[in-house]
Amino acid sequence: MTRPDTPWPAVNEMIELRPGTVTTIASLPTAGRSTLTLNMALHNALKGVNTLYTSSELTGDSLTEKAVTAMYGIDLRHREAPLGGWEAFSDRAKAEVEKLPLLFQSVSETTPEKAFRKGSVESQRRGMKLSLWLLDTLVHFSELTHTGRDYADYATAMAQARGIAHEHQIPVVITAKALNEEEDEPLTAEHVHPDVMKLSDQVLLLHREGVYWTSGPTSNDATITRLKPATDPTEVVSLRFNPRLCRFAAFGINV
Repeated sequence: MTRPDTPWPAVNEMIELRPGTVTTIASLPTAGRSTLTLNMALHNALKGVNTLYTSSELTGDSLTEKAVTAMYGIDLRHREAPLGGWEAFSDRAKAEVEKLPLLFQSVSETTPEKAFRKGSVESQRRGMKLSLWLLDTLVHFSELTHTGRDYADYATAMAQARGIAHEHQIPVVITAKALNEEEDEPLTAEHVHPDVMKLSDQVLLLHREGVYWTSGPTSNDATITRLKPATDPTEVVSLRFNPRLCRFAAFGINV
């Protein structure tokens, strides 16, 4: 049976997406964590891994368009015309993505348990036994409170995600916010919510220069740092982000 992994060999040396584990990818807003996990979902589906991708921010049609853009290297979202004409390509490419063992789920604010239950029912209807679940992003699946950092109950949401990973013996990948106070403050494990750090088996930090503190990132050079399990020296991998094509290199799929 094909085991889930990431599209980037250097990242696969950092982490292992083992059944029953929760891996969190944290970043400042707009760093690209949704695209990063979408790349992971598409990569695994193309290998035949039954994958559920749950988003609180994008519709199923938007996710399909981003997947087509990443898979074919053609910007479907801005109607970049491929050879042979727009309509023919769009119909064919979307059909190819929809044939993959990849279920895109767009849900409003809820909990991990409710979201997974809904996605699991749909996957069973399609004859898919899930082997990987990606949840984007944690804050939208955490009940709001009036105390504590971010005013969200991350402890309960993370506990639910861990329960799903253990019960169904699948790896669960979650995206979460990292928060810093000043523009030049280097991101560390201290900038990830303590409940997220505690209840994750593995934590990766995605970073791009200029994210959050300016009108947009100042560079498409990205780094992924492993925060948990911690190592000395800290493990860091460099990637190149292409926002227009929804890809982090080396995402080497180009049909």
